[in-house]
Amino acid sequence: MTYPAQIQPELFALTGVFLFLALSLLTYFGEDRFPRKLPYIYQIVASLGLLFLVVNRFVLPELGEPTRLWYCYGYLVAALANTVGANIYLVVPNRQYKISRKWSAAVTFPSILISTYFVAQYSLSQTSLGPSIAQITVMASCAAIAACAGVLVFQRISHAPLHRLHTGR
Repeated sequence: MTYPAQIQPELFALTGVFLFLALSLLTYFGEDRFPRKLPYIYQIVASLGLLFLVVNRFVLPELGEPTRLWYCYGYLVAALANTVGANIYLVVPNRQYKISRKWSAAVTFPSILISTYFVAQYSLSQTSLGPSIAQITVMASCAAIAACAGVLVFQRISHAPLHRLHTGR
């Protein structure tokens, strides 16, 4: 049985760059819902991520894989935090619950799910035997539980009256 080649840590940074570019487009098309300068900030951060990938791969290859992993993982976490932050920005100051629910279903949840998959595959590729059936079953169960919990939470928020959301009852 052959296994695919190992995943490089730069995949995390590249995923972060794609997330920042997607956020740039979505916040630009969300015109009055987000600050006007936010899409340009996301484009600058994505450009810095690409620059980081070039420097990381060709100028500083002697850093070692653990250092590269933590830099790239930190960039991915920053991109995911901005995705969640944009979702929270729609809810808290703007009170746009329907759009926030759609944003979380179309952007936040898939980006977190894909990133989790990449991190899990990277951790599994570091073992010499590859993934076992038990590991695949546990990962699939965790993903299904997270998906169901996310859907239930967002459905509850979307159907709750506004006074219940503020008082907590």
